[in-house]
Order: sequence, then C-alpha cells, then structure tokens
Amino acid sequence: MRHILLLALSLCVVACSKSEERANALVTINYTPSFKTGCIVMTAQDESNPSNVVEAEPIRTDALAKKGPPMILGVIHKDGWGTRWKVTVKAHEQTCEGKLVDEAETVVDLSGKGRRDGVTVELVTPDEDRDGYVAKTAGGTDCDDSGPNAAARSPAKSEECDEIDNDCDEQVDEGFDKVWYADKDGDEAVSETDKRTQCAQPEKYIRLPQGKAFDCDDADKDNTPGKPEVCDNRDNNCIGGADDGITDKGKACSSDVCQGTNVCNLETKTLMCSALPPKLYYPDVDRDDDGDKGVVATKVCAGETVPAGYVENFHTDCDEADPSTNGRVTTELCDAVDNNCSDGIADELALCGGTLKQLTDYYVTTDNRDWNTVSTREGGYPVWIAGNGGKLAVKREANKKFESYSFGDSSPPTPGDGSLPVNANNCGNHDWTASWVDSQGRVFLGARNGRVALHNGAADHTCEASTTPTTVAITGIVGFETDGLTRYLYLTDISGRLLKWTLGGSPPVEILNSAGGSVELHGLHALREDLLLAVGGATNSKQNRVRSYNGVTGGGTATTHTATSDDTNDLAKAVWIGEENKACAVGDDGHVWSWAGGTTWDRVSVPAPNATSNFTSVVMRYDRVNPQSPGNEQCYMVDGSTTGRLRRLTKFGWAKEPVMPSTAEVALKDLALTTTPTGIEFWIVGENGRVIHYPEP
Repeated sequence: MRHILLLALSLCVVACSKSEERANALVTINYTPSFKTGCIVMTAQDESNPSNVVEAEPIRTDALAKKGPPMILGVIHKDGWGTRWKVTVKAHEQTCEGKLVDEAETVVDLSGKGRRDGVTVELVTPDEDRDGYVAKTAGGTDCDDSGPNAAARSPAKSEECDEIDNDCDEQVDEGFDKVWYADKDGDEAVSETDKRTQCAQPEKYIRLPQGKAFDCDDADKDNTPGKPEVCDNRDNNCIGGADDGITDKGKACSSDVCQGTNVCNLETKTLMCSALPPKLYYPDVDRDDDGDKGVVATKVCAGETVPAGYVENFHTDCDEADPSTNGRVTTELCDAVDNNCSDGIADELALCGGTLKQLTDYYVTTDNRDWNTVSTREGGYPVWIAGNGGKLAVKREANKKFESYSFGDSSPPTPGDGSLPVNANNCGNHDWTASWVDSQGRVFLGARNGRVALHNGAADHTCEASTTPTTVAITGIVGFETDGLTRYLYLTDISGRLLKWTLGGSPPVEILNSAGGSVELHGLHALREDLLLAVGGATNSKQNRVRSYNGVTGGGTATTHTATSDDTNDLAKAVWIGEENKACAVGDDGHVWSWAGGTTWDRVSVPAPNATSNFTSVVMRYDRVNPQSPGNEQCYMVDGSTTGRLRRLTKFGWAKEPVMPSTAEVALKDLALTTTPTGIEFWIVGENGRVIHYPEP
C-alpha cells in the first residue's frame, strides 16, 4: 500500500523539560494516508524496569487529515528510568477504543545527553474507500475496502437485501426473507417445489401465502386450493384428484339410440354423454344427393357403417326414381313434372310456354276420330298424326292449328277459329297404323291393310302410295337419310316380316321372315341402319319377342333376343332404342322390359294401376350430347286401357307420371318425344279424337 509522507506535528510522550541537557529522540510514525478516521496511541516502557510505563495522549488522525502522515512524536528521558525504552505504537479504526488494526514496536536509546537519532515505525492502516474502517485484510473490520463503490459495504452499514454483506458481519442479507415461490398460473397459490432464493422478485413468483395450501397444478389457474370442483377432468380444489364428487362420471348413458358413457363437457364443465346424437340418413335411390322426403330417417351412430345409397340430413326429394326431381332443384325443367318438389305444380306456364293439355283443333276432335300414330322430327315441327278411315293431319308450327289431309274431311263450318280449309290431297281411305317423319318434314305411312304411302304436306301434292307390299298390318316404320334425302325405309308387319323400301326404286321387298308367320312383329325402331330392333311375340312360345337386325350387313338374318313373359299371348308391342345399349320395350298385360346390351331383356314390374294394362307405345329420352344428364334414360309409355295414362320409367324405377288431362281417359295409341333446350316436348294420340301435347299454351 502506498505511503504518503507528510510533515507532522511533533509531540512529546512525556512532559518536555526546558533543559536541553536531557537525552531526547523523535519517533516518526508512518501510517497509510487513507487512514483519515482513526486513532494512534504510543506507549513507552522502560526495558530495565517494565513497571515504568507511560502512554502518550492518543492522537486522532482526522485531526491530522489536512497534513497526513508521518506523525512525529518526541521522547525525552525521564528521571528514574533506564536509557533503553521500548516504544509501542498502535492504530485503532474509528475511535481510540476501536478495533486495533496495526501496531509496531521499536527501541529508543536515550543514553547520554542531547538529541539522539530518531526511529521510524510503519503502520499499515488502509482505508481506500474512506469510510473510516480499515480493510479486514489489514486487521480492520471493513469487508470491502476496494474502492469508492465499496460505500455499499461497511460495518457501519445496515444490512440490505442485495446479495451483499453490507454490514461486514460475514453474513449476507441476514434477516431478510429471500424465498420466492412460483405462481405461474396467477392464482395466488404457489408451487411447493418450484422456488427461488434471491432478493429481487422473479417474474411469476410470490411470497408463500400465509394459511394457503400449496398449488397442485401451477400451470392451470382452475386448479387451486379452495376452488369448487367442476367436471373438467382436472383436480380443481387440489383435493382427492380430478372430478372428485362427480359421482355419475363414467356411468353408461345414451344419446337417442347411441350408447356411451358420461364424460365431462369441457365447455360447460358439466356432465354429458360421450355418445353423439345419431346422424340422420335417408335413402337416395336416384343418386341426386337428396333423400326421400316420404320416409323415416335411418339413425346412424358414430363408428357405424352408413347404409349404401343413403345421404345425410337432406331429404326433400319427392321422386326417388327421377334424379332431375328433388328439393334442391333451383330451376324447373320443361318436362311436365314438378322438378323442385315445392308446390306440386309442373312447369310454370311462363317458364315453359305451356302445360300438358288436350288439343281442341277442329280437324283433331271432330267426328270421333281415332288416332293411331304420331310422328315428328327433332326440333318439334312439323307434327303428323294419322288414324282410322284415312285420317291424316299436320301441325306445321307451334302457333298454328292442325291442317287436314284426311280422306272424306270437309272444311269447318266456321273457319274464323283459325282452321284452314280441308286439303283435297289425301292418301286414301286406309286405317293408318304407323308413321315416320324425315328431316324434310315428309310423313311416311303404313296401314292396317299393308298399304304404304308418302305425303310431303304440300297442298298441291298428290299422296304417293306404293303398291301394297303386304296384305297385313304395317306395325313399324323407320327411315334413313343420305345427303338430306330419305333413301331407305324399313317396315315391319304383323306377320313377322321385315321389309326394306328403296325410295325411287322398286316397291318394298321382304328381307326377313320370322318363322313364316309364327312370330308376330308389332314394333320397330332403330339407332342406325346397322342396329334395328323389332319386337313382337311367338304365338306358341314365351321366347323370341325381340330381334335385332343389321340392315347394312344383315343378309336376311337377325339376332334373337330373350325377353321373359308371364303368358304366351302377351306380345311385345313397341320398342325404342336410345343408345347402343339402352332401350325399352312394352307390351300386353303390363309387360315392360329394359335392355342394357347383349341379347337378354330384363322384365320390369309395373305398379298399380297399370299392372295389367296393355301398353301400346314407348319412347326413350336420351341426350347423347350430355349422357350424364339427370333426365337421361327415361322411358315414357302409354297404354290402351279406357283410362290411358302416361307412365315414366327411369333407370332407378317408376317415376312420378305427368298428370294427364281428365278428358284423356280413353285408350292411348302412340306418343312421340323430342328434346328442347329447356327440356322435352311430346305428343300423345288416342281414340275419340284425343291429341295431347306438352307444352301447350
């Protein structure tokens, strides 16, 4: 430690004599300059007589603070003392009674007279922080004398909680509670094991609350001693475990038909059944994603298998056999059916331009006419109808009435209703049984007596009639065109023959004879010239009711198909092919068949009231541009009962039928169907002047 030697005041240990003859000496006392607050005491003792002891007046260093060390004291020989004195110098911190921090001894020789050489003693009394306490390392009581910041530690200081031994008693922060307990969930209940010992309060730590038990879960404020226990899978009151006192927890329960156990509802913190309510499923036979509105829901619990063909919740479908009809339909189709299942009203007039109505045109209803056949071309017009007694009429456009080319007709008595005068160009007095219209709007006719005719609808045109190709009823006609002109015509007759008429050439010729008349053919339709279907029946067998023929490469042979029946007298009467492997056929005594390719036809049971009706005609609705259309593969058919109806069969079953006018309760003989941009248009004809059209204004 550095010693700064400063001039000090000379003092005497004993009373100084005026006589200079006595021996005397100076004692120079060097002490640490920073020792500003302390006391230095010098004692002299006669070596020859130790009982001779004298102590100088103690000197406080603060009195010398301005000059600093050294302190110089004089020693003068005293009578009765020996000449060798032991001089002891002691330094005390703070006061003269304070802690002895250093001392030094020396010997002063006072033999002879006059001044002797002085002696010097060194005292180590560092007080670097100037707090009046000498460092412990130098014998004092200051535990930190390292510099100016050591104002913080001193025996005179009061102990503070600052991780420091402020009062230098070799204890740190004594008397202070430094234990903090974790309260991380903020519920004022603390963890017993998670604690810290320090002066500053750590974040999310508090003192141990008096009179409160330790927290059982310091991560959850809902688990706290004293809280009420609720059903939440937790120990809320920290007593007895999770949900103690919730006695029904875990017991069996049910939610409707679904079984489960009582568990905690973590939202309401009350008991609930673990079984969810069942989901409601409804049969969706037609796969339109809308369940049957008329059935009771099937309840399916979680984990159970959903029945095939069922949909959940949605059940507004009023016709499960028709995918175009359900409660989710937003726009009605023009098909004489209530597609959106909303009000039972089919096809609002404003949307479709009309409804299903019976026509009252003069040439249609007069004289109790019996209409047997109706034909039209794709696009809707012209429409030709023909029947018994040479009756023949055409409707050229939607806003015009039927014109007559009938044998024996006369002009209406009051032409003011819009009916045109009768045309003289008729095709004779024949009972027309079959017809077909080509792309030019010309009609080809077949009669019950085997007569075949062609009429082009012009007022100045004479009906073209071939020589009679057969003597029995023509039952079916279909033609094929090349370059916009009809080139070939195929016909069937009731004797089981298939005839081909090359127009502009020879009369119709026989190309196929079904067992020499033992098989009757009653209907004909074709998709192409290489795919014709003819239906009928053998008079002595339940087989051979359908035959397919390739008019291009057939060579006079046909492929026999099998269509089961209940009776040998129940003949197939009509057929319609919509696509290569899609067709329908109908016949007597409620017989209906569907075809999906191959040579086997599946019988379809007919529900009441047509279970035994004699069906007379059938058409199939098939959109080849959009084969996935919900209206596709629908077969429409009429019957010859006295309460004729229009039935509708889809690939899903019997769909709701369009409601016929009440005046249509007669035998119905034929129908024709075309597609329109918004739906379909069809014509139905029957006995007693019945001509029914959809849509009719």
